[in-house]
Amino acid sequence: MTVPTVAIPSTMTSTTASVMLYADTKRRRRGRGMKSNEFIILGNPIAQGRPRFARRGNFVVTYDPEKSKEWKNEIIRQAVAQKAEVLEGALRVELMFRMKRPKSLPKKVKYHIKKPDLDNLAKAVLDALSGICYNDDSQIVSMGLFKSYVVDGQAPCVDIEIEEV
Repeated sequence: MTVPTVAIPSTMTSTTASVMLYADTKRRRRGRGMKSNEFIILGNPIAQGRPRFARRGNFVVTYDPEKSKEWKNEIIRQAVAQKAEVLEGALRVELMFRMKRPKSLPKKVKYHIKKPDLDNLAKAVLDALSGICYNDDSQIVSMGLFKSYVVDGQAPCVDIEIEEV
């Protein structure tokens, strides 16, 4: 199998380009006839924070905490850069959150059982991908969620697989 070459735009790092190439190659290997999106979002996963409320005159407005908002914008930016397609119909979603391992943590510890909670991590990703990979998160009928530590030398990230069922 020959490895295709990719011209890297000046606004993109070589790591982003290699992730895009990986996602594109994986997408072509599926060959089942069903549409799917598979890509990796680089960065330390951040959970969806509690909504904040503020009074503006006689009105109360709701807004995302700044950290959640920045993480969602990063997810959108990377998903668009990796050419995510809008999928129709019922969807199956798998999310693998790879968290940074603290240096003080013993190597025998395999699972990330601390905060942030897995459901809040997933909520941030699913909210960000709505309108990018699917029209509404009500299309999701099956979901697999995983949380682990990165292997030495790897960067924290989220592996995302969305497939029509």
